[in-house]
Amino acid sequence: MNPAHAITLTSAAIAIASLALLTQSHSPVATALCLTGLGLAMLCDRFDGWVARRLGLTSPMGERLDSLADLLAFAAVPAALMVARHGLVSLTVALPYALGGVWRLARYDGDELTPSRWGPCFSGLPTSAAAATVIVATALEPWLGAWISWLAMAAMAVGMPSRVRYPKGSIGAYPWFVLVPLALVAAWVQALR
Repeated sequence: MNPAHAITLTSAAIAIASLALLTQSHSPVATALCLTGLGLAMLCDRFDGWVARRLGLTSPMGERLDSLADLLAFAAVPAALMVARHGLVSLTVALPYALGGVWRLARYDGDELTPSRWGPCFSGLPTSAAAATVIVATALEPWLGAWISWLAMAAMAVGMPSRVRYPKGSIGAYPWFVLVPLALVAAWVQALR
């Protein structure tokens, strides 16, 4: 194991802890903790590859670990959070969301980035961007209603396995660096009321 693997495994551990928490509690604090866990997993996902490249530690094992950690954090946890908050009926969007994440990650392992005017692009919405959308939608629920999470999850279920180009880095990542922390603050304000 190397430092990059440790960061990736931290993301997986956060995801597993979030899933375990959801089996025990559906409170606003549990929701805020799960959303915070997703935010931390996003940071781990952002830095594990960077650390591997900087230290010359890239490997097929690291790529596989990254995809498995992403599956847990960005496909399983958001789907489980939706079901925990809205009941089994929400499987109508949570299951397609999770399966869209599985499809996206399986395809990503074999796809190369495509060029565009925004720089290199992914084919389909990355699972981390889909999870960021779910974080923001869940945090907005108290003000906009539950429909926002249902809509976001359904849209992400379509977006992840699509062939839509999504910029890697810069323009594709920067909005989430602002929106996710704001959403986490909103979730904690709601939870601690």
